[in-house]
Amino acid sequence: MGFEKLFQKERVRSVSCVFSQLHSSSMPAQLPQRVRSALEGSESDYSSSTFQSYRAAWRDLLSWWSGSRDPDVWTTRLEKESARLVPFQAIASYLRDRKELAWSTLTVRRQAISLVYDHHDIPSPFEEAEVQKTWAEVRKQKREEKSASRPTGTAHRAAEVIENGLELLKNHSENRRDREDMSEEELFRRDMEYLPEETSSAEDLSPAQQDLIPEPGFEYKTIRNRALLLLIATTSATRTEIVGIRVEDIHLRGEGTFLRSEADKAEDAPLQVGLRDDEGNLESVLHLRQELELHYCPARAVASWIVRARLEQGLLFRPLTPQGKPKRSGAIQPQAINHVIRRRAEEVEKLDPTEWTTQRLRSR
Repeated sequence: MGFEKLFQKERVRSVSCVFSQLHSSSMPAQLPQRVRSALEGSESDYSSSTFQSYRAAWRDLLSWWSGSRDPDVWTTRLEKESARLVPFQAIASYLRDRKELAWSTLTVRRQAISLVYDHHDIPSPFEEAEVQKTWAEVRKQKREEKSASRPTGTAHRAAEVIENGLELLKNHSENRRDREDMSEEELFRRDMEYLPEETSSAEDLSPAQQDLIPEPGFEYKTIRNRALLLLIATTSATRTEIVGIRVEDIHLRGEGTFLRSEADKAEDAPLQVGLRDDEGNLESVLHLRQELELHYCPARAVASWIVRARLEQGLLFRPLTPQGKPKRSGAIQPQAINHVIRRRAEEVEKLDPTEWTTQRLRSR
């Protein structure tokens, strides 16, 4: 009996050990502290499914980059690249290697990567020329794949082609001209099918962030800076994306280019803004809400700036002349946004200008 009890105890211990190993192997690998802290710091801003997708994206990136699924190896590699996390050259190679993934998955990977870099106030790899070029190539491939999957036209019977060739040729030529004459708005609308979307929100602005937003005014500088600061505070758009916004890519609800999918979710978002990369390609869409309080409303701030400055085309945010009027051309630099933020913080008595950056102002 003693031997049987000993055997039974050893058997139970062995089975428990096996289950423990199975459980640990099925658990998601622990992300390195630098990545985990960035994601957990933003967890409340996203749904649980989005947050899990971001974690999975980083596990995949780190596994690919290190050639290992061992979290200790990930941490060691990151410690060697402490200044930049994963080098931008590796990000470009990773995107090329993962280009067969669905476009929606790729955009989630991009958002997850950008979030961590932004959290640590490290320049986004998607602002680097090599990564931008790779991203543009992947996007072009996805567009071509989608275009190739669409029907190219109505198939005609052989007899119809032979007997009515001239009439069919006329229709064919008209259709071709229609495609060639596609308006900018139609091109914009077509491109929207491939882009991630985001709706602005001023709900989570802290009292200090609210203080940093200037009171509404009629001076060019005040109106421009209000629009600029509210876009930063209520969206996750980067500095480069914001200074690259074009007037032609801003549309009111009801116009043909307005995306219905997101519009239905946010009926109080009357303004749609397309964001472009450095090569001029549309990369995402912002839906700006009409907040109850005018002071914190990005939609009305952007609209007011366009009307006040009489902007019809070109970049939304322009430098000002020595007389304080908007220049008809030119662009402000991404680095200038931090200067605008600090200058505004200097005007608010209880704020320390040295503590305020784009990351600090952003609530998302």
